[in-house]
Amino acid sequence: MKYFFTICSLTLLLQSCTIALPAMVTSAAKANGSAYSHQEYMKRVTTKRQVVQVFGSPSKKETIEGLELWYYDKGTRSYAYTTGTANTNLNSNYRGGIDANTNASVGSSTNTYDKYVEFQFVNDKVVNWRSRGVDYGKQASAAAGSLMGGLIIDMGLGIYGMCWAIRNDPELACY
Repeated sequence: MKYFFTICSLTLLLQSCTIALPAMVTSAAKANGSAYSHQEYMKRVTTKRQVVQVFGSPSKKETIEGLELWYYDKGTRSYAYTTGTANTNLNSNYRGGIDANTNASVGSSTNTYDKYVEFQFVNDKVVNWRSRGVDYGKQASAAAGSLMGGLIIDMGLGIYGMCWAIRNDPELACY
């Protein structure tokens, strides 16, 4: 019986590998630079030449008080929703009549905003950027294969350990 409880405890401890392995893969991806935020991506672009290489020709150019602005139009995003209510009141009177009163109201709204990226230059250097409605970040994701692989390995080790414990513990042997 002592082997059985030892193997059960070890099996439960090994189950944490199915969580630890994807976490290690994700943190390794962040460490080697394959995952980055939108802000980190935008900060990598530091000159006009790099901006043109990454984003192409701007949709619009302006110069305001020595500050050159490049605007990249990325489209429009719209959200629409409709709401409504209906109330019905039924009243009966002692003469056998019924009074019905119904009120209904419907409202709708649409919100629209532009998606854009804007760069601000002094000479050839990017001094500031703004964006709305776009996200150039790349998230690290743990592969489903590593999660399933860890689970299969843990289950296999657990089953093997249970069989070994049953085979080697005389109290658990089936005769």
